[in-house]
Amino acid sequence: MNENLTIVIQGPLDKKSLNNIDNYLKFGKVIVSTWTESVSIDITQYQKPNVLFVVNDLGKNIDENGNQLDRNFYNNRVERYRNTFLINDNGIKEVDFQNIAKQVNSSLYGINQSTTEYTLKIRSDASYSDLSILLETIKEYPDKIITGNVWAIGCGYIAGIKHFCGISDHFICAKTILIKKMFEIAKQRLIDNKFEGIHERQDLDINNIPYFICPETLLGSCGVLANNEVIDVNKCREYQDKYFRLINIFKLGNVDITVTNQSHTNKDNIVSENSHEE
Repeated sequence: MNENLTIVIQGPLDKKSLNNIDNYLKFGKVIVSTWTESVSIDITQYQKPNVLFVVNDLGKNIDENGNQLDRNFYNNRVERYRNTFLINDNGIKEVDFQNIAKQVNSSLYGINQSTTEYTLKIRSDASYSDLSILLETIKEYPDKIITGNVWAIGCGYIAGIKHFCGISDHFICAKTILIKKMFEIAKQRLIDNKFEGIHERQDLDINNIPYFICPETLLGSCGVLANNEVIDVNKCREYQDKYFRLINIFKLGNVDITVTNQSHTNKDNIVSENSHEE
């Protein structure tokens, strides 16, 4: 086991990631960060040395310090920060597709328990059998934020508006002090409802445009802010070169991830184009 890495599995309990814990233990310690409502699986079989389960009642809007949060932090943002363009088979818009607030806070619960130099945050609806390429990339780029190539974008356009560079919320690794700061900034931006620099149109009422706040661009901007930079949507390439490193997650052994509610494996071609890919 690598003593310098902790793998934080974040999200509702999912056997896809739980059944892969033994593989993850070959590469580091494991923290499973979830919430009370999702604990429908017997976790006793997964409890073992170097595996920590962090279960918090996010439904009651309690932060890591025991403070009661504004109900809007989760409830209203479920509606506000979701992909309004996703329609299910019955023609009904899906609710809670992009609950960024819940993702950010539950990630922080896990990251705050990490005691190793580096922390990898992955989603619970994914599994990777071999993290060797990640460890090699850490050695080569020890101070960068390493992210996967699914939904990682350069300075792209959403709904015709230029957006800040985004990193994949499926796979993020950095020095623990840096990734913690990044998620703390993301949480504060959600609480304050302030997202300056996310896109080029500061004249728009961002609260009335749900899709303009997606986890990729929010976390990408917060990664830059965590490096004490002032974000500028016109400097995406400069920031990518300086602060981020992209790896092809489909080279991490046997891979199974969920993207837009569908499972994808190494055989699927759904990666984002980026010249930084390993």
